[in-house]
Amino acid sequence: MKVWSKILIVFLFLAFLFSFQSVNADNDKGLVPCGRGIIDSNGNTVECNFCHIFELADNIYKFVVFKLVPIVSVLMIAIGGFIILTGASNPEGYKKGMAIIKITVIALVIIYGSWLAVQFVLGILTSTSNVDWYNPNTWNQFNC
Repeated sequence: MKVWSKILIVFLFLAFLFSFQSVNADNDKGLVPCGRGIIDSNGNTVECNFCHIFELADNIYKFVVFKLVPIVSVLMIAIGGFIILTGASNPEGYKKGMAIIKITVIALVIIYGSWLAVQFVLGILTSTSNVDWYNPNTWNQFNC
Protein backbone atom coordinates (compact mmCIF):
# COMPACT_ATOMS: atom_id res chain seq x y z
CA MET A 1 0.00 0.00 0.00
CA LYS A 2 1.40 3.39 -0.96
CA VAL A 3 2.10 6.03 1.65
CA TRP A 4 -0.46 8.46 0.22
CA SER A 5 -3.24 5.89 0.41
CA LYS A 6 -2.36 5.25 4.06
CA ILE A 7 -2.43 8.99 4.74
CA LEU A 8 -5.80 9.25 3.00
CA ILE A 9 -7.19 6.43 5.16
CA VAL A 10 -5.95 8.14 8.34
CA PHE A 11 -7.37 11.49 7.20
CA LEU A 12 -10.79 9.95 6.41
CA PHE A 13 -10.81 8.17 9.77
CA LEU A 14 -10.07 11.42 11.59
CA ALA A 15 -12.68 13.29 9.55
CA PHE A 16 -15.19 10.62 10.58
CA LEU A 17 -14.06 10.90 14.19
CA PHE A 18 -14.31 14.71 14.20
CA SER A 19 -17.76 14.60 12.60
CA PHE A 20 -19.23 13.56 15.96
CA GLN A 21 -17.75 16.55 17.77
CA SER A 22 -19.79 19.59 18.70
CA VAL A 23 -19.20 22.16 15.97
CA ASN A 24 -19.17 25.79 17.07
CA ALA A 25 -18.09 28.48 14.65
CA ASP A 26 -18.17 31.47 16.98
CA ASN A 27 -18.48 31.22 20.77
CA ASP A 28 -21.85 29.58 21.46
CA LYS A 29 -23.28 30.07 17.98
CA GLY A 30 -23.36 27.09 15.68
CA LEU A 31 -22.53 27.02 12.00
CA VAL A 32 -26.16 27.57 11.00
CA PRO A 33 -27.16 31.11 12.08
CA CYS A 34 -30.94 30.67 11.97
CA GLY A 35 -33.85 28.27 12.45
CA ARG A 36 -33.99 25.33 14.86
CA GLY A 37 -35.06 27.42 17.82
CA ILE A 38 -32.22 29.95 17.69
CA ILE A 39 -33.32 32.98 19.70
CA ASP A 40 -31.98 36.51 19.19
CA SER A 41 -31.25 39.10 21.91
CA ASN A 42 -34.90 40.24 21.95
CA GLY A 43 -36.22 36.74 22.69
CA ASN A 44 -37.58 36.16 19.17
CA THR A 45 -36.91 33.05 17.12
CA VAL A 46 -34.60 33.80 14.20
CA GLU A 47 -36.15 32.63 10.94
CA CYS A 48 -33.94 31.87 7.94
CA ASN A 49 -33.71 34.28 5.03
CA PHE A 50 -31.43 34.85 2.05
CA CYS A 51 -28.83 36.81 4.04
CA HIS A 52 -28.21 33.83 6.31
CA ILE A 53 -26.66 31.99 3.37
CA PHE A 54 -23.73 34.42 3.41
CA GLU A 55 -23.39 34.14 7.18
CA LEU A 56 -23.47 30.33 6.92
CA ALA A 57 -20.75 30.40 4.24
CA ASP A 58 -18.64 32.70 6.42
CA ASN A 59 -19.11 30.42 9.45
CA ILE A 60 -18.09 27.35 7.44
CA TYR A 61 -15.07 29.18 6.02
CA LYS A 62 -13.93 30.33 9.47
CA PHE A 63 -14.41 26.84 10.88
CA VAL A 64 -12.37 25.16 8.14
CA VAL A 65 -9.57 27.73 7.97
CA PHE A 66 -9.14 28.55 11.65
CA LYS A 67 -10.18 25.33 13.40
CA LEU A 68 -9.86 22.38 11.02
CA VAL A 69 -6.72 23.34 9.07
CA PRO A 70 -4.51 23.76 12.18
CA ILE A 71 -5.60 20.38 13.56
CA VAL A 72 -5.03 18.57 10.27
CA SER A 73 -1.69 20.30 9.66
CA VAL A 74 -0.35 19.40 13.10
CA LEU A 75 -1.50 15.84 12.51
CA MET A 76 0.21 15.68 9.10
CA ILE A 77 3.46 17.08 10.50
CA ALA A 78 3.29 14.48 13.29
CA ILE A 79 2.72 11.72 10.73
CA GLY A 80 5.68 12.97 8.69
CA GLY A 81 7.84 13.03 11.81
CA PHE A 82 6.71 9.52 12.74
CA ILE A 83 7.60 8.25 9.27
CA ILE A 84 11.03 9.88 9.59
CA LEU A 85 11.60 8.28 13.00
CA THR A 86 10.47 4.82 11.96
CA GLY A 87 12.43 4.95 8.71
CA ALA A 88 15.69 6.17 10.25
CA SER A 89 17.75 3.41 8.65
CA ASN A 90 15.86 3.66 5.38
CA PRO A 91 16.64 6.77 3.31
CA GLU A 92 13.35 6.34 1.43
CA GLY A 93 11.35 6.69 4.66
CA TYR A 94 13.22 9.87 5.51
CA LYS A 95 12.42 11.31 2.06
CA LYS A 96 8.73 10.42 2.37
CA GLY A 97 8.47 11.96 5.84
CA MET A 98 10.22 15.14 4.75
CA ALA A 99 7.98 15.34 1.67
CA ILE A 100 4.86 15.15 3.86
CA ILE A 101 6.17 17.88 6.17
CA LYS A 102 7.24 20.06 3.22
CA ILE A 103 3.86 19.73 1.47
CA THR A 104 2.05 20.54 4.72
CA VAL A 105 4.10 23.68 5.33
CA ILE A 106 3.64 24.81 1.71
CA ALA A 107 -0.12 24.24 2.00
CA LEU A 108 -0.23 26.30 5.21
CA VAL A 109 1.68 29.15 3.56
CA ILE A 110 -0.70 29.08 0.58
CA ILE A 111 -3.86 28.94 2.73
CA TYR A 112 -2.96 31.68 5.18
CA GLY A 113 -1.05 33.78 2.64
CA SER A 114 -4.07 33.86 0.34
CA TRP A 115 -6.31 34.70 3.28
CA LEU A 116 -4.01 37.56 4.23
CA ALA A 117 -3.83 38.89 0.66
CA VAL A 118 -7.61 38.78 0.19
CA GLN A 119 -8.22 40.46 3.56
CA PHE A 120 -5.72 43.20 2.74
CA VAL A 121 -6.96 43.92 -0.79
CA LEU A 122 -10.64 43.90 0.18
CA GLY A 123 -9.88 46.04 3.22
CA ILE A 124 -8.31 48.66 0.96
CA LEU A 125 -11.06 48.50 -1.68
CA THR A 126 -13.91 48.81 0.80
CA SER A 127 -12.53 51.60 2.95
CA THR A 128 -15.26 54.23 3.31
CA SER A 129 -13.29 57.21 4.57
CA ASN A 130 -10.34 59.09 3.17
CA VAL A 131 -8.53 58.96 6.51
CA ASP A 132 -8.62 55.17 6.88
CA TRP A 133 -7.02 53.69 3.79
CA TYR A 134 -7.43 50.18 5.19
CA ASN A 135 -10.57 48.88 6.87
CA PRO A 136 -10.72 45.07 7.21
CA ASN A 137 -13.85 45.04 9.38
CA THR A 138 -16.64 46.03 7.00
CA TRP A 139 -16.08 44.30 3.66
CA ASN A 140 -17.75 41.05 4.74
CA GLN A 141 -20.79 42.58 6.46
CA PHE A 142 -24.08 42.45 4.58
CA ASN A 143 -27.01 44.77 5.08
CA CYS A 144 -30.26 42.95 4.47
